[in-house]
Amino acid sequence: MGLLAEVLGADMFFAAKYAADDLYYRVTHDGMTGLANRALFFDRIRNELARVKREGIEFGLLMLDMEGLNAINDSYGHRTGDAAVCEVAKRASHTLRKSDTIARLGGDEFGGILQPTNGMSFLAEGVEILRKAICQPFQYESRQLMLGVSIGAAVAIKDGLDLDALFEHADQL
Repeated sequence: MGLLAEVLGADMFFAAKYAADDLYYRVTHDGMTGLANRALFFDRIRNELARVKREGIEFGLLMLDMEGLNAINDSYGHRTGDAAVCEVAKRASHTLRKSDTIARLGGDEFGGILQPTNGMSFLAEGVEILRKAICQPFQYESRQLMLGVSIGAAVAIKDGLDLDALFEHADQL
């Protein structure tokens, strides 16, 4: 009984210690890709906008839309489509820097926050590198599928300091 009590006590201790972290992660990250989710992304955007107003340090906003996901789903099924979404997420997160945020906003839409950025030319170079990384063939269950992406970009300060204005500018793919 003493041993069982110690095991249960240890289990309760670790459950209490790590449950909050696990719950926070599940609330702020996409379950399929492991990327930040829409809620965390918008929270970070608001924080970056506040920082821009306070310190004047710009950041880049990217909006990514996968191309061809419906065709993959229709031709090969949703399991293959989910694998394609996960592959785009993996390629984007490996291409961007650790200081950047990549998030799955829903379905085939992703968002990125590039911090810091050095203006539109830096952002355009980053967009091209990201596009090349994502638009490579994808091998899944002995099928080679093509992945595509449309990427829009905006720079806080140059393209506005308002959330709606930034998104409107970045959404013009």
